[in-house]
Amino acid sequence: LVAMGWVATGFFGIVSVSNADFCSGDAAEGGVEGTINNIFHERGVSADSIIFKSVLYYQSGCTTEDPIDHLYKYEDIIQSGIGSAETFLTQSDEIGIDVISNQCGALVAPIIEGVGLVKDNLGILLGGEYNL
Repeated sequence: LVAMGWVATGFFGIVSVSNADFCSGDAAEGGVEGTINNIFHERGVSADSIIFKSVLYYQSGCTTEDPIDHLYKYEDIIQSGIGSAETFLTQSDEIGIDVISNQCGALVAPIIEGVGLVKDNLGILLGGEYNL
C-alpha cells in the first residue's frame, strides 16, 4: 500500500513538473512525447520504472502490456478490507462505545476512530488504483 502511494506520488510529481512544458517540442524532437521522454531522461527516470512504462503504455495507445496490471489483483482485497471495517464500525455504533469500553475496561474510541481512518484510506487507495 505504501509502495503504491509512492508510485502515485512520483507519477503526479513528474506530471505536475512536465505540465508547464507539455506542449513544447517540435516534430523533430518527437513533439509532446519527445518532450516527456526528454524530461524523464534529464530527471534520470529509469526505463524500468512504472512511471516510464505507464507513459509508454499511453503513447502506444494502450496496446502494450499494462504496467499496473499486477496491481488490479489487490482490488478484491482492498474491497474486503473496506467491508470488514464498515461491518466493525456499524456493529460498534449499534452496541455503543460506552458499552464496549465498559466491557473491555478501557477506552476504545481511539481504536474505533483508527478503524474509520483505515476504511477511509482504503477507499482512497482503491480510487487511486483507477487514477494511476
